Amino acid sequence: MARRFSVKIPVSRRRPLKSLAKKDWRPILIQIKAKVVLIGKKLRGTILGKSANILELVKNNPKKAKIAGLTILSVVIILFVAYIFFDRNTVKVVIGEPEIITFSTDEPEEAIPSGNYTWIGREIDPKYINLPTISRSGYIQHVGVDQNNQIAVPSNVFIAGWFVNTVRPGQKGLSIIDGHVDGPTREGIFHRLEELQIDDTFEIILGNETVLNYRVLEVKTVPVSEAEKHLFEQKLDVVSQLNLITCGGNYNRESRTYEGRVIVMAQLMGN
Repeated sequence: MARRFSVKIPVSRRRPLKSLAKKDWRPILIQIKAKVVLIGKKLRGTILGKSANILELVKNNPKKAKIAGLTILSVVIILFVAYIFFDRNTVKVVIGEPEIITFSTDEPEEAIPSGNYTWIGREIDPKYINLPTISRSGYIQHVGVDQNNQIAVPSNVFIAGWFVNTVRPGQKGLSIIDGHVDGPTREGIFHRLEELQIDDTFEIILGNETVLNYRVLEVKTVPVSEAEKHLFEQKLDVVSQLNLITCGGNYNRESRTYEGRVIVMAQLMGN
């Protein structure tokens, strides 16, 4: 694996931490919600197919039906509480000066961020992205310009990267967040990004837990040679725009790169 380099802010220039490291529960809730929705879709056909039997049970044995319903609800609540309070792999969050990634590698890390990962950033920095319609979510690093004079890519396939030379999400202007479509062996955070549709919505969660809701305006795949032009394009009638980018198109095995880029343009809702 290629060695990863980064630039850290000198200690003398760091702001004092406003809080100690704390566990971040919101991503767990997002993941639970996604799993519940997935399970619900899988069970939908089964439940509909047996709806007649269920109605018969309720009609003939209302007491048993009530007990069965309460039992199922109790099990769900117990599992939920256990998942929240006994999970030992929760990511820690620290409010402070972040590390900025300035080195891109073709072999990013493929370990899911867990208890050994700490997100560091300001309260107004983007911390987490949730794309429910394609079942993708993850933390957001700070990325700058890399060794090739391009936007650096995140050091982990499960983490997105906010380009710090653009405005923060939620502010007036254009924000850019990039992410891997895949790694050497695993799918990346922006895998299936091209499947987003116009009017789909997604969330950006800031360091202070503020939730920003975005609506997709356009999804397109362009050649690498045209990617920069489209990536930095901001629509005239959009006050706060966020563009997402990842690799797409055909994969060239000789150069070990994708021949295109998938770009999603989105607008902050309420603006």
